[in-house]
Amino acid sequence: MVRHVYVEEGGEPPDPAGVLYQYLTGRNGTFLQADRPGLEICLPVTRPVLPVRGLAEIQPHFRFARIPAGFLAGMLQESRRQAPYETLFYLIRAAGRWRCEMPAQVQTRMSVFPVDLEDPAYRGAVVEVHSHPPGARAYFSPYDNRSEQLFRIYVVLARVSEDRPEIAVRVGVYGQFFRLPPEWIFGKTAFEQGRRSRYLEPFLSRAQGI
Repeated sequence: MVRHVYVEEGGEPPDPAGVLYQYLTGRNGTFLQADRPGLEICLPVTRPVLPVRGLAEIQPHFRFARIPAGFLAGMLQESRRQAPYETLFYLIRAAGRWRCEMPAQVQTRMSVFPVDLEDPAYRGAVVEVHSHPPGARAYFSPYDNRSEQLFRIYVVLARVSEDRPEIAVRVGVYGQFFRLPPEWIFGKTAFEQGRRSRYLEPFLSRAQGI
């Protein structure tokens, strides 16, 4: 279920519990809000040409517990070991701690997918990571766009055997995607050798909430 809400001035948006996600329209545009354990977002979908009178200003946010750098290092190491095949990882948060699982998977040089879509780890993952083969860049392919249809963080690791690996990060909300700076997920120390995301939008500096 999807909910559409006009947030009037002086009012508050309804709790997104009970719906997959909701669109909030305020004086500063329309935002997509969705919550799940370990991840809460409210990100802009459209911007108005002029402020809409009588509506509240929506405050964007992105609330997520950053993943320790050791997890990223471990996934890069395992991806190097599995090369030239792509590799899939799940990051799950339970009892305030992160854990990484490498599910049963079908690996090729061009794709990777889980064997069991009913696996509790698949359903419970807050972050899904897959690597790309040698020579490929960090990007989301048309296949990724079709298959990544849940509400979670999606990550691509590339050039894992080189001195400067690449990483691409986005949050997916049932087929709607927002590119994110990698340091929001793994922390600045884990990505200090990489390039800052060119997809960083001006509002993001106000939206982190982490």
